[in-house]
Parts: sequence; C-alpha cells; structure tokens
Amino acid sequence: MKMKSLFSALFGAMCLMAPMSIQATAAPATEHLYASVDGFNQIKANLNATLESLKAAQSGTQVSEIMYQYVKNMLTNDKAYGELTEYQRKQIDTLQKQVGIVSQKKIAQFNCKKEVDQAVQKATLEMLSKMK
Repeated sequence: MKMKSLFSALFGAMCLMAPMSIQATAAPATEHLYASVDGFNQIKANLNATLESLKAAQSGTQVSEIMYQYVKNMLTNDKAYGELTEYQRKQIDTLQKQVGIVSQKKIAQFNCKKEVDQAVQKATLEMLSKMK
C-alpha cells in the first residue's frame, strides 16, 4: 500500500511539473516566431519594392542603381533571414528568384551587364567595409 501511494505521489508531482516544462519549451518557439515577423516583413517589402522598380526601369543606369540598392538591402537583412522560419524562408527565396528573373530580363534588354556587375561589386564592398 505504501508503494502504491508513493507511486501516486510521484506521478502527481510529475503531472504538476509537466505543464511547466511544456510551457518552458514552447515559449522560445513562439518567441522565435514573433521575433522573425519584423525581419520577414522588412525583407519582403524590400524584395517587392525591388521587383516593382525593376519592372518600371527604363534604362540600364536605372537597373544598375536598383541592383546596387537591392544588394545593400539584402546584405543588411542577412541576420533577419537567419531568424526566419522555414515557411518564411521559402517565401523569401521565391521572391528572390523572381527578382533574379526580372533583373536578368532587364539586363538583357538594356545590355547593361557590365554596369550591373560593377554596381553589385561596389555595394558588396561597401557593406563588407561597414561590417568590420
């Protein structure tokens, strides 16, 4: 009889502790979800703005300037991308592919590959120098 009450007491104690341990493990996941929303919205807004700007571009100079800003924005959002959930990353990756397709189309249309490459290199070097 004493063993039965001992087991009952242990089981009861484990049941009382279980919700606390479940809550403790669930909290970081929820915080991660909420922490990633701001970064996701910022990256998505930058990508959508880049897409719209590329679609409206009327010259190679505009395309190179848009790509310069795109690279600078994406390099500053690198940390935010690391905090995204898998679903959010898939959405961002899809938008990045669209930016790539539209930019390649515009680069071919205006024959400005050299200018765009220089703009991308300049933006990358500027951001790397700021990170040091």
